[in-house]
Amino acid sequence: MGSVTASAFEQLYEGDGQFSAVAAASRSHRRDLAIDHTLDGVAASLENAFLQVEDAAIMLRDYSSRIEAEPGRIAACATTAST
Repeated sequence: MGSVTASAFEQLYEGDGQFSAVAAASRSHRRDLAIDHTLDGVAASLENAFLQVEDAAIMLRDYSSRIEAEPGRIAACATTAST
């Protein structure tokens, strides 16, 4: 599970096409969207989406940093899942 969460965090913040870079660019355009108040809802939705994904990425990072590998437990879970 640690590798899955670490990979998800990496894709959001460190990988090619990282979410953080795309989101930062989108946030900078929010000021441009403010010119037309009919787009206020869109700007708020983009901001909320950014904050939610950022929070999720931080939770993934924190989770993966707390995981300790337990090969015996992994084998037991695999055995249980196959029955």
